[in-house]
Amino acid sequence: MIGARGDDKVSWEFSDAWILAAIGESTRHDELSGLVAAADHYNHSIPTEDEVSQGIGRLVASGLVTIVGRSLEPTPTGRTLLRADTRGGYEYVRWLFLSMAHVPVVEGRWDLLPGTLERAYRRYAHPFTWWLPPLRRRRATHGRQ
Repeated sequence: MIGARGDDKVSWEFSDAWILAAIGESTRHDELSGLVAAADHYNHSIPTEDEVSQGIGRLVASGLVTIVGRSLEPTPTGRTLLRADTRGGYEYVRWLFLSMAHVPVVEGRWDLLPGTLERAYRRYAHPFTWWLPPLRRRRATHGRQ
């Protein structure tokens, strides 16, 4: 695991910075699908359930993010970190990760119900079809005209 500090203390992980950048960018109606979209933009990857649970839990417990209803929003401290640099994409997340070393880490966990992240990914990846029921398999038509 990559840590922002070189000592034995609990340190930030790169995925925490990636999640913070995604929360700062998230603008869609469904907060989790917005987070998935922004995370994909910054790291060209979709976070795992563990990365989301640990990242959001740590960010909330450390005072960088707050939960308002169904929304995840940066706190004033989180906004200060997010606005301090104008780089884009992966370089922005790397810079944010290094900047987070000055904020003490408080362990926390944000629980996701099973399948929640998968549904958010489907909303992001297939915005017009995620609500459709799964296709039924067609029966064989042997002997039918």
